[in-house]
Amino acid sequence: MSGWGTIYNNMMYGLENHSQTLARLQEQIASGSRVIRASDDPSNAFQIMDIKSQTRTLEVYSENLDRIVLSLKQTYSVIQELSSSLSGEDGARGKLTQAASGTYTDSQRSGLAVYFDTLLGHAISLANRKVLGQYVFGGDASDASVPYVAQYEDGKIVSVTYEGGLRSISVPVASGVEQSATLVGEEVFRSDRRTEPIFYGDTGAAAGAGTSTVRGDAWLTVVHDTTTYGGATGVLAGSRSDDEDTIVGMSHKLTLDADTGRIRLDGGQFVDYTGAEDNLELTNVAGDVVFVDMRSLAGGLSGMIDVTITATGKMSIDDLESTADLTAFTDNEAVIDSVTGRVLYVDATGIERTGVEPVRVPGTYDLFGMLIGARDALLNERGLSEADQTELIGEAIESLNEVLGGLTDNMTAVGGRSQAMDTLKMTLVNIQGDLDIRRSTLQDADIIELAAELARTQTFYEMTLAVTARVLSLSLLDYL
Repeated sequence: MSGWGTIYNNMMYGLENHSQTLARLQEQIASGSRVIRASDDPSNAFQIMDIKSQTRTLEVYSENLDRIVLSLKQTYSVIQELSSSLSGEDGARGKLTQAASGTYTDSQRSGLAVYFDTLLGHAISLANRKVLGQYVFGGDASDASVPYVAQYEDGKIVSVTYEGGLRSISVPVASGVEQSATLVGEEVFRSDRRTEPIFYGDTGAAAGAGTSTVRGDAWLTVVHDTTTYGGATGVLAGSRSDDEDTIVGMSHKLTLDADTGRIRLDGGQFVDYTGAEDNLELTNVAGDVVFVDMRSLAGGLSGMIDVTITATGKMSIDDLESTADLTAFTDNEAVIDSVTGRVLYVDATGIERTGVEPVRVPGTYDLFGMLIGARDALLNERGLSEADQTELIGEAIESLNEVLGGLTDNMTAVGGRSQAMDTLKMTLVNIQGDLDIRRSTLQDADIIELAAELARTQTFYEMTLAVTARVLSLSLLDYL
């Protein structure tokens, strides 16, 4: 019985083996794949799984690239539109050039200011462009609120604050390679090539020894505080002095002609005095004014007497919201903007008079501050003379050129990055194509070869089935 059992088992095993082979071949032909499960070909299956892993990674890279390319195209479009608005005869630069020619009337300049106000609002809207749920100029805070926020006074934009991130968001686009998906607006719309501040007024202020942190345009206000007179002549400050004297500093002097009863400020005209004046007004050749009290004039004075003057004051760059005392007149007086916390260092050694003067900081202009400055220069809300206003408009053109140069540089850089991303995308497509070919070589079935193998296996199966049936049909009577 054991011999027949062994024969039976062997025949059943052969039939089962052929049956499984037939099923596998039929499955491979139906699916078109030679390796369906790891057990079909462990070596090739491992390679196929590795290729699939690489493919999934490439798909992630490709999705990131698509997102970056779309963002860069939107960025390029925004910068290009802004550049076009600023340049050319019909753009902002052309209009400022016309206004700086001195041929425009006040009403024409005011009308042009409306154009710049409209352009400012449009620029803010473009800078807050959103793509795929992210602000393209918002840096690493691109999912938060808008990067540029306007501050208004009396319905007019007076400043624009950047509230985006200071770093860009980088995503992987290839093995070991990352690219920025967003840009930092401060790096696109603001210059960062700070140079020494330039003072345009006649107060005598100049750039201090320290490195100022104020940006763009500022207005330095110098006001008078107290006036004191040296020596023992008895000349005192008049009661109107604190509020109405316009001198500041230690470079001024009075000249007293005691013999003729005359007095003058610096090289100005002599004015007669009697000794009863409590507010004698003196003016020098520059138009500076002091009010002196002559009632305590010392007796026994004779000849020409020079009287030294020390006139203290205060300085401000936030329209007197905060002030810096002007008493020591050093070459590095710090004046702080109470709103922004930024500092303007002033050389006060040459300050001679009160006044409000524009200060430019080349290399620090931003698009929005430049547009605000140009608009305000056209409106002339500080009451400058026509000559000073024309000069200020001319300086606004320089500020515009600085911003425009930065936009052009960034547009070139963004265009180059966009082309590089397109090239990288094609490289990834080619790599994916190579992987597909490798996977197909390892996995795809040769239908003709499989059909031939299926036919051979089918024949063997039928032969084995026939032999098995014959053997199992034998009995003891067949041997009698």
